[in-house]
This record gives sequence, C-alpha cells and structure tokens, in this order.
Amino acid sequence: MAYFYIHVYPDAKQVALGDELFEERLTIGASSQQSPAYSIGNSNLYVRIAAGDNCQYKKGDEPTAGPLSVPLFAGQVEHIWIKPGQKIAVIELQP
Repeated sequence: MAYFYIHVYPDAKQVALGDELFEERLTIGASSQQSPAYSIGNSNLYVRIAAGDNCQYKKGDEPTAGPLSVPLFAGQVEHIWIKPGQKIAVIELQP
C-alpha cells in the first residue's frame, strides 16, 4: 500500500523549522481520495506533498484527481500553495 503525504505550513520559511500545522496521509489507489479542507484564517498555506508511488494530484475546493491531474512520481516531493478551505485529492497514475 502506497501513501501520499501532505504537510501544511503557515509559510515557506516554516518548512525548515518543521513547524507544520497539519499532517495528513492519504492512500494512493484506483479512485480519487480527498484530504480535509485546510485553513488558518484567511491566509494562503504552503504545502509540501510527497508520493510513495506514482500518482496524480489536484487541489481545489472539491477536487477529484484524474487522468488530467498533475503527475507526481514515487519519491518526488513538491511544494504548492493552497487557498484557505482548499483540499488536495490524489489517485494512482492514470494511463
């Protein structure tokens, strides 16, 4: 079983300090899995995501990951910004 890791920070400088606000692990599978909504006031949040297997992800208010979503490969780490209340969805890499 492979996982998709989500670490949410108030801003980019907090990544080095390891002061995450939220930490989540989603299972990468054949159907889209969605995280809870993240928010701290009205500020955008800095997110570090990592893939335990090849997958695709999408962020948004009610995202559903699919074949046109952003690919992320096993062992890859990416940093993204999300708006307050947004979620992240993940699915196994689609052909």
